[in-house]
Amino acid sequence: MKVFPSRESIYGSDVIGVKENSGMDLRDYFAIHFAQSQIELIKDEQFDALETFKTSYKLADIMMKAREQ
Repeated sequence: MKVFPSRESIYGSDVIGVKENSGMDLRDYFAIHFAQSQIELIKDEQFDALETFKTSYKLADIMMKAREQ
């Protein structure tokens, strides 16, 4: 599932085309927000980015699975 898809007209003297963006995967959207909240809480020099992002995707997967039920 995608979030924030967009469709934008391209103009010359008239509409000459359409630029489409399929959006961001919902899983990525969830993971970004989980990671952002963790980074805000940690704010210390021992921050382990890789571990934070792995955990964020695990939580995002749980959210995606919950949506299926």
